Amino acid sequence: MLTGRGATTGLLLILISLVVCRPTKHTIQAEGIKAQFVNFGASITNLWVPDRDGRMTDVVLGFDQASTYSTNHWKPRYGPVVGRYANRIRNGTFTIDNTTYHVPCNENNGKDTLHGGTIGYDAREFHVVKKTRSSITFSLNDPDDYMGFPGKVLTLVTYTVEDGGIWTINMTSYASEKTPIMLSSHTYWNLDAFMNPETNLIVNHTLHLPRSSRRIGVDDILVPTGDIIYNNDTVNNFTSPQQIGAGLYNAVGECGTNCTGYDTAYIIDEGDGPVASLWSDFSGIRVSIETNQNAFQVYSCNGMNGSIPLKSTQRSSLNRKTVPKYGCLVMEVEGWIDGINHPEWPIESQIYGPGRDYHLTATHRFTTEEVTTVQYLLSLIFSGGFGCVYRAKSDDRDVIIKTVRKTRYSQAMVDREYSLGVKLDHPHVVKTRSRFESKEEHCLVMDLVEGENLFQYLVQNGFCGVEESRAKKMFRGLSKGLEHCHSRGIAHMDIKPENIMVSRGSHLTLIDFGLAVESTPRCDQYLGSPDYVAPEVWRGFPFDPCASDVWSLGVVLFIALTGGLPFDPNSVKFMRATPELNWTQDAEISDDVRELVEWMLEVRPLARPTMKEVLSHKWFRTTRQCLFGCFSRWMSRP
Repeated sequence: MLTGRGATTGLLLILISLVVCRPTKHTIQAEGIKAQFVNFGASITNLWVPDRDGRMTDVVLGFDQASTYSTNHWKPRYGPVVGRYANRIRNGTFTIDNTTYHVPCNENNGKDTLHGGTIGYDAREFHVVKKTRSSITFSLNDPDDYMGFPGKVLTLVTYTVEDGGIWTINMTSYASEKTPIMLSSHTYWNLDAFMNPETNLIVNHTLHLPRSSRRIGVDDILVPTGDIIYNNDTVNNFTSPQQIGAGLYNAVGECGTNCTGYDTAYIIDEGDGPVASLWSDFSGIRVSIETNQNAFQVYSCNGMNGSIPLKSTQRSSLNRKTVPKYGCLVMEVEGWIDGINHPEWPIESQIYGPGRDYHLTATHRFTTEEVTTVQYLLSLIFSGGFGCVYRAKSDDRDVIIKTVRKTRYSQAMVDREYSLGVKLDHPHVVKTRSRFESKEEHCLVMDLVEGENLFQYLVQNGFCGVEESRAKKMFRGLSKGLEHCHSRGIAHMDIKPENIMVSRGSHLTLIDFGLAVESTPRCDQYLGSPDYVAPEVWRGFPFDPCASDVWSLGVVLFIALTGGLPFDPNSVKFMRATPELNWTQDAEISDDVRELVEWMLEVRPLARPTMKEVLSHKWFRTTRQCLFGCFSRWMSRP
């Protein structure tokens, strides 16, 4: 059976709605980020994030007037949700349970369907169902047989911004019967906001697709052939960071016949971390994208011809007025395109219905990168399997440069360490300054912490234990530093003597955030060094990483006081109750610190103190109380 009877009626209804709808801009914001949207297509119109100098920069393309979206929506599709089925469908045809459906072919002289047909979701009026200061939810009711697709579909699209420059997209669709669903956000990017005096193109933007070693093979009109192609040694290889301009002008035919540029459907390999990062050396702005989708479309605005005006937020004294060819980049998270017509592909079905809802999530994290001038390397501090640590001079500051060899997985690790590290600013936590790339390595620049690590300090002390009053001074500062990390939503996850520097005056500084994570209450990664890992981490169940940090700090404090481990580390993974600790019999250790350490080493994570409670413990307050008591007694003498 061939259906599609609703296409003509649907076109008439939407043309009427184009006349009567009056889109307005809706604003959401948080610290360091602000976004605006219109109902038409649930489109993003503006997105401001700070550049390296703190200037709020509008990094997405769009129109100044909200009404323009409903009158000029076909070309270009600026920032909408695309659906009911994003990207292309060969011949506008698909089959479900032996029934063949046909949707309007709106591209290449009727050879395929693009973004859901003649009137896709990008040309539909969404409704706002919920709005807060930092979040907005749109809804769309898509009728049965609209554009020829079977079944009714209710779609909810929620945009959320968070402090620190995070924009998250959540799309959920509920279908009344079996139907293909694949949505995407069709956002156009220029991280320089056309302010770069050297170029108004995105050729100087660097793109990294660390988990895209393959792409979907397409024909000359960009419809999948069924082939899966490896990107090795081609202009499509972005598994290592590459400036877009490096291969752009050699990408002949990559965007179709008689076209040079990118319009490529990359396959996302399994793994963790960002699927894409885009950054500009001019503005210093970087966006890293994480998603639950398994494909990623890159389009280098090959069809732009200088006829579309720039927004007022992207005009400057450079007298640029329109968007040129290659002036932007579209990045779309999605499924494998035309997957409904390729049952041979190793992907989950793209047919949804009762009992199987559709869900897309995409998180965009914005950071900034300083211009880093490494004047010279002074010495090698450490060399290991992942890379090296150097002492260096950068921008007239003594720094360390941590280098990590580029591998398939290292980009995500470095992205995480950098994005978490720049949020921290405390005298007892190493300061992350900037990052840069060499041909073979990722490089992080951090303040130099003079001195030796705590392990070396204890070795020189013969592992005899640090005098308690000195340990109190040292660990009070370190505990404040760790509490600062936790207050910023960051858990260190590798607290051990080797990652704690001892400087002049017994000042302790927490370093090496290579395993740090966001302190979600249900972390599920094994992280840390065996002698210092909490019991719940060993068990492999989700755990609170901040509580794990408290355990590790308790072990380090015990070692500093006694010179030995509190118990056999091999027994930790089997612990169900807190064992008796190996306190040195002849050591002069107060009951107060014994009580604190035993509290920190409580086997039950929920029974451990938070770092605020650690700092409020009477052991850390004893010196002040003692001085006050001695002063009071002295004053009360006859």
